[in-house]
Amino acid sequence: MIELKRPTEDKAEMRDLFSIDGTTYQIPARPRMNIALRYLWHTKQYGEERAAAELLEELLGRDGFEALVNYDDLTAEDFAAVMTAAQEVTLGALEEAQGGSGRGRSR
Repeated sequence: MIELKRPTEDKAEMRDLFSIDGTTYQIPARPRMNIALRYLWHTKQYGEERAAAELLEELLGRDGFEALVNYDDLTAEDFAAVMTAAQEVTLGALEEAQGGSGRGRSR
């Protein structure tokens, strides 16, 4: 039997993802594995677009996600860069947990 225990550390290390008008928005440097699993499941169940939106909302939190959604000057290129970085961090953490094997993404 595998016993799962909650970690004792309170604060996860964060990394900058993007900034808007001088305000920086961060995501966990190493997202929890259940976030990566949920992202993969949402991709399978609902498709890449919805899974990507849900991943961003979960990583950024409500304030960060709403800042991005409400940024009227967001370009397709900017969005793609933000989304790619979020996916790479999430899937990179999953690959790291699997010993470096996986889907070929790097961090």
